[in-house]
Amino acid sequence: MGTPLAGRDRRRRATDRRSPLADRRHEFRGGRRASDLVLAAALSAGLATPAMGASLPRSGTVAIKVGSRATDLVGVANAGGGGNRGRSVVGAQEPMRFGVDMRSVGQAVAQGLPMTYGAFWVGAWTQKGGWGEVDRQLAEARTRGVVPVVNWWYWGDDINPQAVRDGVEDRYHHLRKDREGWSRMSRELASRIGRTMGGREAIVVLETEFNKNGIEDDPSFDALLAEQIGIFHGQHGIKVVLGFGNWGRAAWSRFPQAIAASDLLGIQLLQSSVRDAATYAQAPETLVSAARFIQTTFHKPSMVVDLALSSYGTRYEETQAQAVSALFARLPELKTAGVEGLVWRAVADDSRFDVANYHGEAERHWGLMRADGSPKPAFAAFRTGVQREAGRGTMALLASMDAQNRL
Repeated sequence: MGTPLAGRDRRRRATDRRSPLADRRHEFRGGRRASDLVLAAALSAGLATPAMGASLPRSGTVAIKVGSRATDLVGVANAGGGGNRGRSVVGAQEPMRFGVDMRSVGQAVAQGLPMTYGAFWVGAWTQKGGWGEVDRQLAEARTRGVVPVVNWWYWGDDINPQAVRDGVEDRYHHLRKDREGWSRMSRELASRIGRTMGGREAIVVLETEFNKNGIEDDPSFDALLAEQIGIFHGQHGIKVVLGFGNWGRAAWSRFPQAIAASDLLGIQLLQSSVRDAATYAQAPETLVSAARFIQTTFHKPSMVVDLALSSYGTRYEETQAQAVSALFARLPELKTAGVEGLVWRAVADDSRFDVANYHGEAERHWGLMRADGSPKPAFAAFRTGVQREAGRGTMALLASMDAQNRL
């Protein structure tokens, strides 16, 4: 992350939130050989392993019924992902689930990447401009069959104990933010998610990187976070990821109510040659270390909610590729440490990113593909890794079904 200083990070400005984006259900019924039908469906949907030479062109939901049991296969990378508050176990260990920002989902699927998640951001600009874009993103998530991952960033860079206590004017959008407005918008966001997703899985990342500007030392914020989590759990049963910034771990235990109430704890990591040349290559180790800390300290599952490794800089396309390869080599460690999903910032570079953000020009080079659509060296490693994991989930599901059929 670079230096974990408080308000130094402007990369989360509204200019970074340009994203547009459910449910195609096909049900198979069968007896002893139902797994054959499932395999045929998986192959026809492109949900085979890379060794079979199959791409993964879509991310619908396949509902599989064997006798009185049913299992969902959401974009196959979602194996075991039915319902808002839990995932059923497929085999000894579930496959990792992957995602990108919502506006990249279609591009990712077209490139053979099975996606579970589509991420987008909600913040002060929503209070200013209305809920139309949020509704469009949620509708796209449902249409594409992906799980919306909503980064709910109300306080943003303005967060500090006094701002939360007395209210504050948003530094970018010049409107008032206070605790009442936070709760009001949380209730509205929960209602819109529930109305659009209709009980399908949805995730809210609560106050991404909130632990800065003195809030990390303010235990009174703990109860407020827990209260917000209750709003999302409420009648809509929306999963909540508590959005710790990946620094200052010693202070995380000061938020026991929020940690206990959350479904998962968040891990995020952005690295670039501009800010993090010394630590860039250690990105996979940083993620594994964070996951293990969460697991051993809080006994909670975790999710990598925002991972971006910029290719900006001399020979950094090769450096990015090496880091991605190392990431997938360590995927078993991440899963063992309780990581359930990983969201990559974007599939392709974006020349519109605001270079006034924290990583400067590197902000325009988060993608696995260049802005012209040509793949970077990292793309092949990422696609192979995602497809292999998706295929592993498919085979585990079929094996589980076969075992059930033999009972």
